[in-house]
This record gives sequence, structure tokens and C-alpha cells, in this order.
Amino acid sequence: MNDKLARLDYYTLLGVDAGASTADIKRAFRGFARRYHPDRFAAAAEEKRERATAIYRRGSEAYQVLTDPRARALYDEGLRRGILRLDPAAVGHHHRGQQQLAQQHQRGLHLAVEQLVL
Repeated sequence: MNDKLARLDYYTLLGVDAGASTADIKRAFRGFARRYHPDRFAAAAEEKRERATAIYRRGSEAYQVLTDPRARALYDEGLRRGILRLDPAAVGHHHRGQQQLAQQHQRGLHLAVEQLVL
């Protein structure tokens, strides 16, 4: 299984520094979206469209988490533990988000998505 995408943290995926401002993250996401938006691959082979869609979804997930101060704080906490993803839905309840991070860490999970190559 090729898990190159699964090994990227949100900051690396969007090409920003961990100390990036929200404005920097938004700017980076716009560039990311121009490059990976599935509509750009409408005429491409199915495999390439699926790969672009998966990459775009992960970038959107990164954008959601990194532009929400509460979610970003939870993500940074998990990142220090080696957890590369955060379910944006878990952020609604801080305790639930922390519990999810702890469970992922205990199981040693670094959640993978599809088999992708950037």
C-alpha cells in the first residue's frame, strides 16, 4: 500500500509552517485547491480523478482543522503525539476530541486514506 498521503501532516500538505497565520493557511489552500480540485481532472483517467479527489478531500480536511482555532489546538496536541489527522467533527466537543486523540495514540494509528501518490 502506498501511503505517501497518509504520512503528510496538514501543514506539510498545504505547504505552510506550523506557525502560519489563518490568512496564510487560506492563501495556501486556494493554491492547493487550484492544483487538486477534482474538476481539473474531469477528462483524466478514472484513477487520476480518484487520486485528485482523495488529495483534495484531505486538503479540505486540513483547511477545516487549521482555520478553526479550537480544532487547530487539538490537532497540534495530537501532532506532538504523532497523530497526523483529526476528525473535524470531533472538535465540536473538546473532551470527545481529546478522547479520540488518546485512543488513536494508544492504538498507534496514523490513519491512512486511499492508496495515493502526490
